[in-house]
Amino acid sequence: MKTDKDCNCPENIDNIQVNEVESVESQPNALDENLEVVGEDFDRPMETPPFQDEFQENSEAFGAGVWHDTKKVTGLWSKDETRNSWAAINGLGWKKLNNTNNSSCVALTILSAHAKQYNKNVKLNIDNNQIKEMYVW
Repeated sequence: MKTDKDCNCPENIDNIQVNEVESVESQPNALDENLEVVGEDFDRPMETPPFQDEFQENSEAFGAGVWHDTKKVTGLWSKDETRNSWAAINGLGWKKLNNTNNSSCVALTILSAHAKQYNKNVKLNIDNNQIKEMYVW
């Protein structure tokens, strides 16, 4: 059985305080054929997802969810930031997965990964430019 002396923890760990730092959340780059990758430290996906030629802006009212049927997940992107996962949807571009809580973000990330891996059709509810619901067929 380990004792406190066997622990590799820093001394006075109970007194360590974490300062609250305001962070700027990263997001994927706009989908652009002329995108040039420079440097190695990126805070967003730098690759253009497949089906770029089908990209179109989706104008939707704030607070009104819009359903999109028979779509494909063509790319996924995430970073080591809280609730920051994105999916590239053919014809719609990069869409953020719901970040209301950890559970919904993780569930939608898993569904998106499954849909991409097995090339499944998806039906999406997009509200305020975030994927709020997803069916995988």
